[in-house]
Amino acid sequence: MILAFALLLAPLAFQDAAPKVDIPARIAQALERDPNTLPAAPAAKWKNWDGKTPPAEALARALGAGIATYRDGDLGLALAQFHAILDLEPDLPPALYHAGLCYFRLRRYRDCATVIARFETVAPNEVGATRVLGHAYYSLGRYSDALAQYEKVLAVAPDDVEARRGLALARMRLGGTDEALVELERVLARKPDHADAQTWKAQLLYDLGRSEEALAAAKRAAELDPFEPKPWYLLGQIQIDLGHDDDATAARARFETLARASTEIRSLEALLLTEPHLIGPQRRLIEIHTEIGDAKTVRERLARLLGERPKDVGLRIFALDTWVALKDDDAARAAALELEREGADEAEAWKRLEAYWASVRDRVRQVQASERYLRLKGGVKDSR
Repeated sequence: MILAFALLLAPLAFQDAAPKVDIPARIAQALERDPNTLPAAPAAKWKNWDGKTPPAEALARALGAGIATYRDGDLGLALAQFHAILDLEPDLPPALYHAGLCYFRLRRYRDCATVIARFETVAPNEVGATRVLGHAYYSLGRYSDALAQYEKVLAVAPDDVEARRGLALARMRLGGTDEALVELERVLARKPDHADAQTWKAQLLYDLGRSEEALAAAKRAAELDPFEPKPWYLLGQIQIDLGHDDDATAARARFETLARASTEIRSLEALLLTEPHLIGPQRRLIEIHTEIGDAKTVRERLARLLGERPKDVGLRIFALDTWVALKDDDAARAAALELEREGADEAEAWKRLEAYWASVRDRVRQVQASERYLRLKGGVKDSR
């Protein structure tokens, strides 16, 4: 019922009950705090909690604000908000749960395990929501604990695809390759476009010496997620074994390109986990995804970046340059038209637009942009 509870709070999402004072200090304190120091509720207080009845209005508003902050990717602030709620109402299940999610996304797996295990204890009816505890155990190398947790989740939520994928990987780590492959096939039967499951299927088939089957699985994985390095690495290895030297060389080259990009992407994303509004790292991420041709991620990240600073002409020009580099004519034209609107009084905008319209041979707009640029450069604003 955790998801249902989050949806219940959606109308309150942007009404933060906490005063917005000294936010950096709140975040620093939350990140430094040991979750074991959170106060505990009386035993069995939340034993029958099912998520259907919201808490008092003030707490509901605070929860809504915290969940909205979490969804916005501001994990340090969200964690501080959930800590504040838990100080007021110890062990409140949705606050505990979302604090655990914050820890997991911050890659603090030990703290995640501490909080979600506590959540499972205080709200035993919610075991189906504790897949993330299995993920935390897995990330800590506690594969037996992860396996046991995934089994508990699947006992009450047998259609949980991610828990089954986790179960497969835990079995693999514990030496059950054949059993892991069976579980991955179950994942793919339910979700055929699951790229990670397809990649691990290829890996296990390769480990079992079934190279032809592994090759087909790796090709499918690369189709599903063409910007993930691992399928390309597998393709290179498998092609070498099968004597396909030219294909192996091409796959290896693609792997090396994506691996370099992936290393920088992970570093930048780690920085943005606690400082999500930094412009420089966001721009650099877009540049990297542009370099490897990942237009889908570019679109998502550009939308977020421009949403933060919609009037920033420099970022509007950056967006136009990005779509030109990706050779997406429709997106580039849309970015140019947005630049015209948002940069109407900026000479810099019209200088770039003059060059863009010239490049697409729109002579009328090119001349208009040139005239606007010259007027603005001379300090005369357009009266229209």
